[in-house]
Amino acid sequence: MKSFKTIFCVLLSVLVFASMFGCTVVKEKQEEKKTVTDLGGNTVDIPLGEIYATANSGWITSQVVMLAGAERIKIAPASFESGHTDRFAELFTGTDDIKLTDGDKVSAEEMLAAGVNVFFASNQAEADTYTNAGLVSIVMNYDTTENLARSFVLIGEIFGGEALVRGRKISDSIINAEKTAKANAEKNTSTPTVYCIAATTQTTPYQTQGEETFANKLFAMCGAKQITSGKGMYVNVNAELLMQSNPDYIVIDGYLAEQAYTELVNDPVLKNLTAVKENKIIYSPIGILRPCLRPGAETSIGILWLSEMFAQNATQDIDIVNYSIDLYKDIFGWEISETEVKKMLFIKD
Repeated sequence: MKSFKTIFCVLLSVLVFASMFGCTVVKEKQEEKKTVTDLGGNTVDIPLGEIYATANSGWITSQVVMLAGAERIKIAPASFESGHTDRFAELFTGTDDIKLTDGDKVSAEEMLAAGVNVFFASNQAEADTYTNAGLVSIVMNYDTTENLARSFVLIGEIFGGEALVRGRKISDSIINAEKTAKANAEKNTSTPTVYCIAATTQTTPYQTQGEETFANKLFAMCGAKQITSGKGMYVNVNAELLMQSNPDYIVIDGYLAEQAYTELVNDPVLKNLTAVKENKIIYSPIGILRPCLRPGAETSIGILWLSEMFAQNATQDIDIVNYSIDLYKDIFGWEISETEVKKMLFIKD
């Protein structure tokens, strides 16, 4: 009888231990599950194991590459190839190996066939469509600098490791630049007016950044008032509006800036603007990755560049050249020369 009790106690102890061990294993498995909150306010469970992602946006796909590496992208929209610079392709090896679709949209079937398991959506409706097709979908949003900063951290949280470290650095640079710009703008005794030519796809001086563009928000943040008309991203204005407004400065933003400048100064009406006569025409910075007045890793450069230009009684001095050199070094490990940065900022010695 004693022997039976002894055996029973041993078996009971083994069962209790096994039960405790089993709970530990389950708990560990639960802890492995990664959950994030996207920029649409959705709580999303991220797949365990290797993550391969893409988006129907060359910019968002580039954002994933710059944080997590090209190996995390199996397939991308055609705009990805034209959306990144030669320097981007050179420094992030493997971007030329990413399969591109024929058009600017990757279907859910193509993504699943390529092994993609996370899709970054531009809006909630797009996310819902791809979620229903079997992909984990993340809503992105770049309507404010706060959301832009958060987007880098969000991607970092999804991939972890170095991606999160780099994402946080970019996020901090944007948030800190905004604080500096707002502090400087508060000291302004007047509000300079600006007309911004959108020289992205056209060279006409009559196309400008609409009220809803990201650049327009940056101008306001830095204490300047942009002369614009109409809702939307890009809008056309007439000569009458510009002559009546007679802005203090003209900023030309985009890869076609030089052509737009030529059309501006040769326009029979616009050449009479005070900003043209006084040569207060400025090219906005074109970063290594993309223009600095758009949502990107170099947005802090764009913010501080505007602040340096428009702050009349700055509380914080800005050495934009050295700031840019240090930013590229700290975030990407790139050794960018002073000459290269000055070219990017259109600074002439």
